[in-house]
Amino acid sequence: MFCFVLFVQPRKLFDRNTLLHYTNVFDAVVDAAYFAMSYLNFTNIPVIVTESGWPSKGGSSEPDTTLDNGNTYNSNLIRHVLNNTDSKAPWDCTQHLHL
Repeated sequence: MFCFVLFVQPRKLFDRNTLLHYTNVFDAVVDAAYFAMSYLNFTNIPVIVTESGWPSKGGSSEPDTTLDNGNTYNSNLIRHVLNNTDSKAPWDCTQHLHL
């Protein structure tokens, strides 16, 4: 599951609720917001992710909060958005990344 968060998932995971396949948690969370809004009849409203990142330091019970994982997450998120690998949902939800 850790690879799913860092955009390095070697295979797609299937969402039983939406019948979509995902290679990362970022797309799954964005789509979840769109599906929830659609369920409440809120359509044509863009979801804007204003902040996303990875902690660089954590406590002793958080061994994955490292600079290396932070660099991996940020680099792969940027690559993901620049490659236009947007949401899998059946509506237009182009992603934008502001650095």
